[in-house]
Amino acid sequence: MQLLITNRLSENENLWLRSLRTDIKSKEEIDRICNAYEKHRHAKKYKAAMDAIMRGNWEKMKEAKEMCDALRELFAEEIEEVERRKEKEKEEEKQRLLSLISAMSADGKTEQIPMLSQDKDFLQAMLEKYEPYK
Repeated sequence: MQLLITNRLSENENLWLRSLRTDIKSKEEIDRICNAYEKHRHAKKYKAAMDAIMRGNWEKMKEAKEMCDALRELFAEEIEEVERRKEKEKEEEKQRLLSLISAMSADGKTEQIPMLSQDKDFLQAMLEKYEPYK
């Protein structure tokens, strides 16, 4: 069995091992981690390590978030991708509802269209009826 005493490891040579803990306290240490991660942010192993570090030190990371421009820059691509995906999903849902309204109108069900926004079960039933293969 081997035992690693991480606080005795060299900071420069073992940054990632030293950082895998739940008691990171200083903004400087968080900045060092962020700067090191920036160089490797597309590597899965570094993403996994950074994720573990962030989860283990969430409160401190939230505090540092206000001060750490590097952290925002590091995750800017990921945040933009999530925003693009959400926008695409919203647009698809909008088109889906417009198609449903059009189909209901063509079927002479215009008086029931307002119920789509009032009753989720009714909306789901109409979606299933008018888009049975989706």
